[in-house]
Amino acid sequence: MAKLKDIAAVCKSKNAGPFELTIDAVFADKDMFEKVKATGVIVDLAVHDIDLACHLTGRQVQEVHSVSTTTFAEHEDCAAILLRMQGDVSAQITTNWITPYKARSIQVVTAEAVFEADLLSHAVRRLGRFSVRDHSYTVRDLPVVRQEPLAAELQAFHDAVLDGSPAPIDGRDGLRALEVALRATARGRGDRPGRAA
Repeated sequence: MAKLKDIAAVCKSKNAGPFELTIDAVFADKDMFEKVKATGVIVDLAVHDIDLACHLTGRQVQEVHSVSTTTFAEHEDCAAILLRMQGDVSAQITTNWITPYKARSIQVVTAEAVFEADLLSHAVRRLGRFSVRDHSYTVRDLPVVRQEPLAAELQAFHDAVLDGSPAPIDGRDGLRALEVALRATARGRGDRPGRAA
């Protein structure tokens, strides 16, 4: 995979405030610029869910299967992705630019319970196992520390750079998530399924 330093002629940051960082990249030619900006919903949105699945499971992706459609955009704007992680754990991701409202949720199924989280409202529920005896299950709202994610991410970056604190997120994790997103994009177009190298 190409690195930004290998494809951009100039790279400069600006507007570096507490909640925003903008990076300008100037490319040597129009062809390279078009290649970089040619992205769809998988690289734009699903890459974050891929990273989250790896983080929550503590496992890397072994297989990627994806179906995508192009409805209104030049690139895929709707995708369903199935990931097989190490240890026979699976993750299902659906993402699109078509829905007229913003939604961001996750469901984690374990042997003991199902956890549902609304990542926009910061609400998490635990649904206990179904009881055949009384035909019920328990539902419990879990406490969540409300924090603006980008602000927390920038604070952690700041602390790591200035104070030498350990970085909570490794840049290699982001690169791995992007590689999986690119495999999902290729698979969504009908290419062969991407297996881990």
